[in-house]
Amino acid sequence: MKCIFYSSLFVLGISISGYAKIDSVRIAGHIDHLNEGDHVVLLVHKYGPFSIKPFVTKYLVKSINHSFKFVIPVLSNQESIDIEMPMGGMSYYNYFIAGTDNITLFEKRGVAIFKGEGALKYNVQHHLQCIYKFYAESSGFTYSFDSEREFEVFLCILDLVKINSIDYLKTLKGQLSIKDYLLLRSEVLLLNEVMKNNKLGLLVACPDSIRRKVLTVINKYKSNSEQLGVSYAFSENKVIRESPFYLKYILSSYEIDSCISVNKSFSIKKCYLYIREHFSGVLRERLITQFVYENKLRASEDLPFIINDAVGYLRHQDYKSVLIKLKKSYLVGVKAYDFSLHDINGIEKHLSDFKGKVVLIDFWFTGCGACRQVHPILDSLKRKYDGRPFELISVCVDFKNDSWQKSVRTGTYTSLQNVNLFAGGLSKNSPVIKYYDLTSYPTLLLIDKNGKMCNPPIDPRLDNARELVKQIDVALIK
Repeated sequence: MKCIFYSSLFVLGISISGYAKIDSVRIAGHIDHLNEGDHVVLLVHKYGPFSIKPFVTKYLVKSINHSFKFVIPVLSNQESIDIEMPMGGMSYYNYFIAGTDNITLFEKRGVAIFKGEGALKYNVQHHLQCIYKFYAESSGFTYSFDSEREFEVFLCILDLVKINSIDYLKTLKGQLSIKDYLLLRSEVLLLNEVMKNNKLGLLVACPDSIRRKVLTVINKYKSNSEQLGVSYAFSENKVIRESPFYLKYILSSYEIDSCISVNKSFSIKKCYLYIREHFSGVLRERLITQFVYENKLRASEDLPFIINDAVGYLRHQDYKSVLIKLKKSYLVGVKAYDFSLHDINGIEKHLSDFKGKVVLIDFWFTGCGACRQVHPILDSLKRKYDGRPFELISVCVDFKNDSWQKSVRTGTYTSLQNVNLFAGGLSKNSPVIKYYDLTSYPTLLLIDKNGKMCNPPIDPRLDNARELVKQIDVALIK
């Protein structure tokens, strides 16, 4: 399997004249399959891989002569980048950057290599990803969960990935800086644990027979992460504590150890209190911000308490501002965003047009499997509340108007009887999408008769909308 990297530096530059005292990184590329004018996207994650949306900056340039170039400021010591090519091209994810990097990516016939100042780190990161891809592709690696045997095989594969990755890094220990070596080593260890936890998380939806059997093998394959300094509660390893992957590891480990392994339901409040009491300083603030942001649409009456409590003691401005925005846009009782969108006939609609009605908003896109699944359930709600002050508003985030109109007519994602609105072809740049920081679909929002937010609905597929019906009933009688 060909997995290498290759880098070059020139394209439409991004001006950073306002950052004279800030380090900058120059990232360029020469890609044989790029056509003239193709868009290349650079996503900069301020706090490393898994950065939540408010901490991700998007840059875009057009290719010239198969080439592109970005010059960007470096604003933290944990930043990482993704380079996204046009559809069909190979993209590159989760590459840590540093202020002295001046690299060029060369790619030809699927073979890639980075060159330039700082290129070794990029090539090593690429090779580590290739190790994972090799085992994933050669083993039929899957996130399905059919039996305890399949789970054991999954763990064995991840262990092989970890062993081979660590062995590879050891051969380069003298060439990489100490910081880069420790950073990449912690990435291998932590990401390995996160993937295991994500796999175990699927137990929630498994039959009890499989669930019990898999739980019996967990201790047998219990991670040796304690010996490696990855204890998710009390790690003394500074590099690991500062790793962006550590946050994901802590959060996923809590759900496995405190809920799934002991057959208890997840409580957003208990998890929050655990973080608040067991961590401190910037790490606690990062954890709480990530946790609250990722759970902002999880149905919970505890969210107002959590946000108000955290805003009271968070000190880091970046993290605090995220929670303040959530407080203004998501908490029960705050005024919902008064959008302005066009319906299928080109008529402009506003949320305020539906004052006096309970409104359920469904955000979806063409091709979304989960959106197709939730549609018949929402349709049943529309019929159930026919003749009552209830409105189902369907908002499509497709890029193309034609695609949206075709999907509306087919009835796959929505019905003609609904209020069907188009987000203007702006997708995530649509004002309503940006306001609510939507990142996954379908997303449901429930608005009361006065245009104020209700508690986020749980996924109606989980209980055939029983909880959602209760919420709507309560909102209708208020």
